[in-house]
Amino acid sequence: GCVGIYNMAINKFEFLTQCGHWETIFDGAFSNTNPNWFCSVSYDGSVKLWDVSTMACVDSFQAGNNILYSLSWHPRRCMKISTHNN
Repeated sequence: GCVGIYNMAINKFEFLTQCGHWETIFDGAFSNTNPNWFCSVSYDGSVKLWDVSTMACVDSFQAGNNILYSLSWHPRRCMKISTHNN
């Protein structure tokens, strides 16, 4: 589970992380307040916060045994995450 940003105009990855998730990534979104923050959610039940300027995972948390399907940023820096309980 790597996160990448591919620029189709130049046919090149502009951002590609080391693998952070161990299962399929279902959704990702940029922060409303910090253009360098990108968050991803995965089948593995984890949420990862990436800094695109350094290509590093700067924070992570596990949502138990839940599959995380989607996320969206709220203007006040919190996230809404859609889940399915196992």
